[in-house]
Amino acid sequence: MDLVYEACSKEFLTIFKLLLRIPNFKRLPAIDISEVTEECPLERTKRRADDELTNSPDDRLHLIEQILLRTVHLMAHEQEEARLLSMNVVILCLEELRETDHLLLPSTHKVWGYLGARFRDKSILVLEKAYDLFLTLAATARSFVRQRVTASLFDSFCSFLDKSQDPATYGIREHSTLHRIQLRFVSTVGLVSLHLKLDSKCVARLEQCLVSLANHPYLAQAAQSSLALIAQTKEAY
Repeated sequence: MDLVYEACSKEFLTIFKLLLRIPNFKRLPAIDISEVTEECPLERTKRRADDELTNSPDDRLHLIEQILLRTVHLMAHEQEEARLLSMNVVILCLEELRETDHLLLPSTHKVWGYLGARFRDKSILVLEKAYDLFLTLAATARSFVRQRVTASLFDSFCSFLDKSQDPATYGIREHSTLHRIQLRFVSTVGLVSLHLKLDSKCVARLEQCLVSLANHPYLAQAAQSSLALIAQTKEAY
């Protein structure tokens, strides 16, 4: 848990410095700006929690939940760096809440409201981070987000796989961000299917897309890995 505090503290300090550039931000009553550069708000909150509370696991988890709820709206911030940093913090928080459904599920509902727009973000780095966040949701909330995925994201995912079959994409530079996103998506989509326990129709559609990548010069192996996981999903029916 202390690692989460440390990581979040660094993220928060950077985010608050970004927020200071917003006109009239200093007028917002909820933030004591005079303390931002002296001590990160998260560090101050942790110190007060250590002093005033019992440091029980529940106290710490509720603090993590509050961190998430106060960070998630920054996923819609106009500055790319703020969007990226806020998603990093949200990912850390979700991972800590994964064993506490009464905190995780309401937090997941809140995060989902901001996530969809990030998949339409103009920044490819934000798109990549949005998928990382989605993977975290799939691994933690699992069936809770299944219907949301099939209703709002599944067609886009299949479309991305279809576009990856285009020979025009074969020339993408190996170390480019787009190559990294393609490889990560193809290699993990089978795990997503397993986590979410997608229905047979969705599984068949994913399987069709992945089989079509069998001869792709750098996605074939990743596709085979996902197909193996999809086979496990089918066995669970």
